[in-house]
Amino acid sequence: MAQLLDKKINLRQSAGEAQSGILAEEVVAQRGWQEFFINHYRLFIALICILIMVGSVLLFFLPQYRATLAEFNDNNQSAQAELVKKQKYQANLVQLRAFYDNIDQNTRSKVTDILPVQLDKEGLLAEIEAICLANNLLIKSSDVLTAGTESPSTDNTTNNNESASSSTSTAPALTSQLRSAVIKLELSGRDYINFKKLLKTIENNLHLMDIERLEYLPGKNQIVLEIKIYYLAD
Repeated sequence: MAQLLDKKINLRQSAGEAQSGILAEEVVAQRGWQEFFINHYRLFIALICILIMVGSVLLFFLPQYRATLAEFNDNNQSAQAELVKKQKYQANLVQLRAFYDNIDQNTRSKVTDILPVQLDKEGLLAEIEAICLANNLLIKSSDVLTAGTESPSTDNTTNNNESASSSTSTAPALTSQLRSAVIKLELSGRDYINFKKLLKTIENNLHLMDIERLEYLPGKNQIVLEIKIYYLAD
């Protein structure tokens, strides 16, 4: 019995010593942390201040950052859309260039005849005289008067409004270069059939023409015409 009592006492003593050792270690650890905080409290204060400043900056600038980012995305999308538009325009120009290169010289000459790049009064009067003589009408007097910027008013232009509207980018430049002149004619003749043939020839002429004034005076054996023609300024 005495031995058992001694063993119990020894176990209690060892348990007490272990608990006291653990408590001592905890006390030492707590003191170590306290000494660490005391020695480095300035560093912790600085870290806390930095965190507060960073949080304040983020709260203040975050909405502006989001707004700037949204504006940048909008500008980027607009730039992308404009780039696609320019690429399509460039592709159209390439197609137009290829189409123009495929046009033969004869067709190009016809286009020049329709709308000359300059006013040739002598050649124009010679052309009109040939038309009149071909229809058995003699020219008593003729003159060519230049005018300002004009827009042709032929039937073809009214029939092609849709196609003209598709090329609005080139229409203002062409209109600014378009000029007109008026051919005043006094013809000798009274035959109505020849007169109709003359009007038909003018209507079908390759050169763009508008009849501005028309007087048919068979009693006076006289026909008065004023014809407006168009050309491009140099």
